[in-house]
Amino acid sequence: MLEKLTHEYFQALVERKFSVCAGSTVLELLLASCRAIPSPLRDKAERQAFSLIFHGPLQPVLPQRIHKLEGGPDGPLEIFLVPVGPDQQSMRYEAIFT
Repeated sequence: MLEKLTHEYFQALVERKFSVCAGSTVLELLLASCRAIPSPLRDKAERQAFSLIFHGPLQPVLPQRIHKLEGGPDGPLEIFLVPVGPDQQSMRYEAIFT
C-alpha cells in the first residue's frame, strides 16, 4: 500500500474529509494541502517527498502518533500525524512522506 501513497495520490484528495477516533470521540479532519518537498539530491528513482496538512477541531488535540484515518478511497489509512499548532479556526496536523 505504501507505494500507492504518493504526492499525486494525495493531491487528488485535497479537500476530502477523513474521520479519526480519539478515544470515544470521532474527529473530522480535512486534508487542506498536499505540497511537494523539493530535494536537489533526490535520485529520479526515488519517490517524491511531500507534506500533508490536515485541519481539525481546536479541541481535543490529537497526540503525535500513528492515527487511523477513515474515509479514503482505498479504505482506512494509518498515518503518523504531528500537531503543528492552531490557526484561527482549526488545529493543524502534518504528515511527511519521504
